[in-house]
Amino acid sequence: MMRLKVRWLFLIVAILSMSFVPISFADEITLSCTEWEPFNSTKLLNDGFFTEYTRVALERSGHKVKIAFRPWLRALKLTQSGKFTGLMGASHTIEREEFFIYPKYSWKNSITFFSNSTASINYKSLKDLCPSTVGVLNGSFLIEKLKPTPCITIQTTRNVETSIRMLFAGRIDLLLEAKDSIYYAINNTARFKDKKDQIIPVFPPFQIDKVYTVFSKKIPNVQKIVEDYDKGINMIIEDGTFDKILEKHGIQ
Repeated sequence: MMRLKVRWLFLIVAILSMSFVPISFADEITLSCTEWEPFNSTKLLNDGFFTEYTRVALERSGHKVKIAFRPWLRALKLTQSGKFTGLMGASHTIEREEFFIYPKYSWKNSITFFSNSTASINYKSLKDLCPSTVGVLNGSFLIEKLKPTPCITIQTTRNVETSIRMLFAGRIDLLLEAKDSIYYAINNTARFKDKKDQIIPVFPPFQIDKVYTVFSKKIPNVQKIVEDYDKGINMIIEDGTFDKILEKHGIQ
């Protein structure tokens, strides 16, 4: 009789142990991103303000979050295939809707051309910038925006710092990037500080972009994760956590 009770006890413990394992794995998600200061970067406090508020929002909804930094194009493709749950810092395109679910929340972002010139440049259409070679992050949606203007040569770059170096070296005529990212790199990179007056925005901004954390359609139950993200964002906005994160990172 005692042996029977012991067997039942072991069976109950085993069943309970098995029931807890899937929950742990289901709650843990991995988000990918690239080095893109001040949004996402291993060099910054808590990996950057965008990373921090995204992580906190999902944690509020019960998820454990891991962050994986990769070159942008690789991060994009690995999330698209379902290797990663989500991708931070993605703009909206119709083509990406095939692979990703977009949440309701987005961060507004000014996309601007920059030149290495002492003179201001204004334009009304892309043809006014011709002929020119423009540096754009490899894998960026901006590449497709520039392709219809054949007198613009597109030069892909690995990251923002590389784009700025190429601009100062005269290897590109213009670069196209998020204004916040350019100014952050100029003001916080030692090799650029004595040249920050030499990088000039071109007016008007190319477009006001919306930046998202998108989620791969390859992930089971992804719609629930997206809903949890938006719910978490609402919670941290309402209780003031969101503003505190921005203030901590010096973001207005």
